[in-house]
Amino acid sequence: MSFYNYWGKAGNQSEGDNASYHLLVYHCLDVAAVAKVWWQASASLRRQFCHQSGLPDQQTRAWLLFFIALHDLGKFDIRFQLKAKDVWRQVNPETNCFKPDFLQENINDYYHGPAGVYWLYQDWQDRFAGEQDDSYIFCDDDENESWRAWFSWLGPVAGHHGTLADNSDKDDCSFGFSPGMVSARGLESLQQARQDWLKALESLFLKPAGLTLEDDPPVLADGTLLAGFCSVSDWLGSASDEGDFEFQSQPTGDLQEWFESRLTIARRLLHRAGIIGYQTRDNPTIQNLLEKGYQPRQVQCLVDR
Repeated sequence: MSFYNYWGKAGNQSEGDNASYHLLVYHCLDVAAVAKVWWQASASLRRQFCHQSGLPDQQTRAWLLFFIALHDLGKFDIRFQLKAKDVWRQVNPETNCFKPDFLQENINDYYHGPAGVYWLYQDWQDRFAGEQDDSYIFCDDDENESWRAWFSWLGPVAGHHGTLADNSDKDDCSFGFSPGMVSARGLESLQQARQDWLKALESLFLKPAGLTLEDDPPVLADGTLLAGFCSVSDWLGSASDEGDFEFQSQPTGDLQEWFESRLTIARRLLHRAGIIGYQTRDNPTIQNLLEKGYQPRQVQCLVDR
């Protein structure tokens, strides 16, 4: 599949043919694995997300994992790939699709988070653009209810690290390419990778819950819970030390098998971070929660009251 031609994480010592990297789709599934285990372990999170979505448990989880696996959609772009040129040359064979002078451009300003919002909207503009008939315009801001539903989930996961992407990102021309800079074949290859990834995630997460890409998710009125949930999942899903989500630079096996194989690692990381697996106490006062020899300080003294 075309989406295997893109890296998502690169090692600090990436030089020449010995560059260390983790394929983008595998990183995305690592993050989704953390989200799934956390979801299973927390009845409170399940209640909150299901309340927001208005959907049953299975369908809410399907949309949740689908969009979390889309959090790095903006990395399917040559400007992100060039942030580690040696890695890109190894994993992406489409070098002849881009003009040489483009390879020398400063790509530090490319922010893959909101760029994911731009590319999803542009790739599906026929679906997401505003509709009109002979009497009036349904959406005077050039978008429709389908886009509002999708953006209410994509915006929180695409923002990254404490921020939410803005709806205006879908029209930000800085995320596009200058005319003639990328060949038609290059543009097609980038779009094909994004579309293939959406279809793969449809098979992994949506179809088992009776959903497809043709469906719209329910509109989330407040995306802050999803933003925080995705941000922490991304942080833990990026742990790449030995025994954690170690880098995989070559396609291996079935995506479903890969995803299932990462759940054990995700569970261990969530335990290590103290997010799941902690023990409740019969008398959970502040004093009892502190280690021996420590006393509550300042505002901690007010917690028991």
